Amino acid sequence: MKFNIFTHFGIIFFSFQFIWASVLKDEDKNFFRMTLTKNGVLIMYENEKQIGSIAPEIFTRGWEFHPIESSKNILKSKFEVGINGEKKVLLDINVKRLSGSVFRVEYTLMPERSVEVIQVRTNIFFPYDEWLGSNYQLGLSFGIIPEAPVVGNIISTAYDSSLVLGPSRIQKGLVIKLVPKDLYVGLQDSRIYGGKLYVIYTHGESPYRAFNWKAGEKKVFDFDVIFNSEPSSLSKVLLSLEPKKSQLISNTLSPIQLAWGETQLERLLNDRPVMTSYVHKGDDLWNWVVRQFAGEYVKNGIWWDARNPEPLWNAKSNEDMGKRASIQITSNFYSNNYFHWGEPKTSCVLWFELFYEMFNLQNLNLRYELMDMAKQGKVTKEEYIIRILLIENQSLRSVHNFFHNIWIPHCRTLSLPYEDKFLIELHGEGIKVLTDEEVYKKYFHPELFRYKYYSEEYDRLKK
Repeated sequence: MKFNIFTHFGIIFFSFQFIWASVLKDEDKNFFRMTLTKNGVLIMYENEKQIGSIAPEIFTRGWEFHPIESSKNILKSKFEVGINGEKKVLLDINVKRLSGSVFRVEYTLMPERSVEVIQVRTNIFFPYDEWLGSNYQLGLSFGIIPEAPVVGNIISTAYDSSLVLGPSRIQKGLVIKLVPKDLYVGLQDSRIYGGKLYVIYTHGESPYRAFNWKAGEKKVFDFDVIFNSEPSSLSKVLLSLEPKKSQLISNTLSPIQLAWGETQLERLLNDRPVMTSYVHKGDDLWNWVVRQFAGEYVKNGIWWDARNPEPLWNAKSNEDMGKRASIQITSNFYSNNYFHWGEPKTSCVLWFELFYEMFNLQNLNLRYELMDMAKQGKVTKEEYIIRILLIENQSLRSVHNFFHNIWIPHCRTLSLPYEDKFLIELHGEGIKVLTDEEVYKKYFHPELFRYKYYSEEYDRLKK
């Protein structure tokens, strides 16, 4: 059963009237500052206006909330949380100003004795009305702080991802960026709890099952708060994703490899005879396809697999690290129930699909690097999915260039059409290439086949 770690809420316990001490001196009169209350709450200010607050929360069974006790040792930023009158959790708060508008916040909580809890978290509270209608970006999710109630109260979630709020429509364009370290992040509509917008940091514990928090086990909530950073655009975020595009390196092919490549092309034409009129042994297109099957850019070469892909799809390239790659292309249309499902493909469509899968396999090194990053936990599932979609779009861009530079002149020499209505309907006249932003908006959706397919692939890699 899938659970959401942010669906339960606690009591908002901060008290604004007890501003006890300033955590950071404001000698150079910076625009932004933070102060610490005797109850362990950090209050954030822009000039003299209070714009938000930060506080840790501890819940035990039944979502019983345990408040931070007033501290007599506030100058050392040390606090305690009492649980059931007999156990206590030690709280240490460390805040540093890294620059005029950049703060590093670290909450460390540690129980003196083992205690059963259901959630330990740190919350950042903002007045919801002051961010209503403003933009947000959490990881790869972009949106607007909604006016209508959110189902389940959860606006967005991510792991180890920065959150950017703003520019605020009310607070003179204020932008706030929160950068966590190894934390789960939830952006939550909590208007029913005092009209607040919550940012919740946890370590990923299930809110439906209590766990034993062992004595001496530290839970650290470490994050940066950056005021008036430049809002991130979708294009900048997509450009920042790893791995970057790499330079292709061609392999020297032996006569045996070239013979293998020719055998695969002959098998392909035997299985898909409608393609034969476009290629003749020894012409430029024949030689190019032979080299690709032989392994000009794909180590160990590519073999033609006449079987239909599973699950059923128009075309697919398969790769298994260290083994020979393969290409499968169906004779009939099978990608969309509303697009000639089950009808025979034309020669133009089949040739395009062959080119696309061959260029897709040229990006194997990027795919392998991305798979390794997934196994090591260096990319989230969302980052993995969008990066693969963008790598595939690189392949489409390569097909576009090949189409105009090689395919069209080749077809004109043979007095054959280089595209037909089916190819134009599928990919646009002349093979339209989407921008990275268009790929994100068109294909990055949990209900779509490719999203689901790569989501499952990511899960398999993480096992």
